[in-house]
Amino acid sequence: MFSDLSVWRFIGNMFWLWGFGYILQDLTGNRKLIPIYFYGGVAGGLLFVLAYTVLPGLHT
Repeated sequence: MFSDLSVWRFIGNMFWLWGFGYILQDLTGNRKLIPIYFYGGVAGGLLFVLAYTVLPGLHT
């Protein structure tokens, strides 16, 4: 979910995950961190597919 073809974008994503991961870990605890990560990835993927099918401006 945080991977990309561009190395710099991947490094940027890992930086944001590292920075905000500490805040999320403090708020939720260790046990809920991995499920939140996976649920967020699935929700982001579903929203992308929904937006791609509904909004014709996203088609290239």
